[in-house]
Amino acid sequence: MFLQGFGYDPSTNDYLLIHVFQSLDNPANYIEFFSLKENMWKEVDATSFTCKNNHNYCFDTQSGIALNDSIHWLASCPDTDIPIDVIIAFDLRKRNIFQIPLPPNFEADFSHICILGELLNIVKGYNFHSIEIWAMQKYKVQLSWSKTIVVSIDDIQMLYFSPICSTKSGDIVGDNGYDALAKCDNKGKFKEFRRYFGGQFGLHTTMLTYTETLLSLPCANEQAAEGTRSIIS
Repeated sequence: MFLQGFGYDPSTNDYLLIHVFQSLDNPANYIEFFSLKENMWKEVDATSFTCKNNHNYCFDTQSGIALNDSIHWLASCPDTDIPIDVIIAFDLRKRNIFQIPLPPNFEADFSHICILGELLNIVKGYNFHSIEIWAMQKYKVQLSWSKTIVVSIDDIQMLYFSPICSTKSGDIVGDNGYDALAKCDNKGKFKEFRRYFGGQFGLHTTMLTYTETLLSLPCANEQAAEGTRSIIS
């Protein structure tokens, strides 16, 4: 499996599970999503979608992040003279794939995306001493990207710092992918360090943010079953 994501479509009050598949013997992508409300898998037309997963990106680039009713991933489009790194997104309302350009001349190796301050951000960890955080100030506008923070990892007491979320006061909370959390301010200055798991180095953990709700998930049947499939162009 190439990419996966889960998100909410407010226009239909539905939750969607998205899969983008790519096999080693077939260069074409296969995109499908499961509608929890309709209890059905649906296929999306992917004939013009040629982006691939880039294994040089950091951490788990398989799982998408939600913003503006879309799920986002970092990928590479090799079908050009020079391969271009981009953010690809699945529109939960329109049920289609689109691309968001990265900053001009930006090399996305050892990078990942996240949401900070309700903005799309890309985190570039090009060495073991610091990371750069770039924010897209205006959604889908390439020239609105700006480098906002450089975080010194040497001050955080971790080998790597992967931002997860930001607080109301603008502080950034991140983890090292294994057993610790750290917090820095909006200038990249270290504030707090917490170890949360005493496991051995090499055991990877994934942390996500979520919003609690008392509402039930919409579903056609109490027990989901294999449904019919249809094509969306």
